[in-house]
Amino acid sequence: MLRQIFTTQFFGAFSMKQTLAWPMVVIAVMVLFLSSSVCSAQKCEIDWTAQYDPRNPNQDRDETNGPVPIVDADDVIGYSADGNRVDEDDIAATPLALAIFAKRGWKNQLVHFSYNNCPMMGREAKPTEHKASVEGAATEFGYDTNVTKFFDCQVDSQWNAAVAHAVEVIKSTGNGKKFYWIQAGPHELAYRALEQVKKEVPEKLQNVVLVSHSGVNNVSTHTIRSSLGEGCGHTLRDCLALDDSIGYFYTSLQGGSENFGSKKANQWAAVAWMKTVDCDAWNFVDKRFRKAQEMYGQPGLDASDAGMAYTLATGDPDGNFVTLTKWIDGWCPDSTPVPAK
Repeated sequence: MLRQIFTTQFFGAFSMKQTLAWPMVVIAVMVLFLSSSVCSAQKCEIDWTAQYDPRNPNQDRDETNGPVPIVDADDVIGYSADGNRVDEDDIAATPLALAIFAKRGWKNQLVHFSYNNCPMMGREAKPTEHKASVEGAATEFGYDTNVTKFFDCQVDSQWNAAVAHAVEVIKSTGNGKKFYWIQAGPHELAYRALEQVKKEVPEKLQNVVLVSHSGVNNVSTHTIRSSLGEGCGHTLRDCLALDDSIGYFYTSLQGGSENFGSKKANQWAAVAWMKTVDCDAWNFVDKRFRKAQEMYGQPGLDASDAGMAYTLATGDPDGNFVTLTKWIDGWCPDSTPVPAK
């Protein structure tokens, strides 16, 4: 009897509290849903037309849109990659790109390096592993961080700093000095920098050459995380629409079994030397290749973004891991940073 009375009183009280609280719970859930779904519910449409060259709807994905540009000694280079969203290829491609720039003698000309720059919120462990690739390669290949500025855009303050730095780099161009800016990810960060330059010194835009290899990157409209302003990301087309003088070079696809890989293209034999060579820097690149492969869980090797660095460095838009190996020709870096010119 006591048990019955207790049960009746307890659950009766609980029921009354639940009844009184229910409207507030509903309101709270609705507010939470509406506030947190602004980004996730945002439908960012993708225009797949002219994805390889917005200025040429007939651009073949396997051909360049013109001669490979010649990077002169006075020119500067930038590299922007995602790596914090979508897939894990940057974990392999980024250290290879840094290796290629170092081999070419461009460590002093590579002045801007922003990564984890997809404007959506990154998901662990991608941004963490990508950061390890960038920082490890910068050390192994002897980059001077006073010359090459690195920005982990997973952090909002670093994203904003990367935009501001790119603006300053573009402002420094002119008198024959160009800025070749490789886009190994979405174009939102580039758009913000170019838009700011257009407001302040629009004549400097003629000194910028955007470099891309990916139709997906070119048309990507990733939802922007709320801390960076929300909305939908800008595309390559948007960047080029800011000013007709902005240059653009499409390097050809760079991916697949005939170039710098894909997740299904098993090209490990061509880079087996990286694991066995007596060179800590290349041993590190091999480890990052294997980490990326481990994360995407397929047998291939995908470092396709690095193909853009290879094309600019060698003038060869049809490179692959075999031609890369011949070009490296046993080179191993000195880890001492090259003095600024």
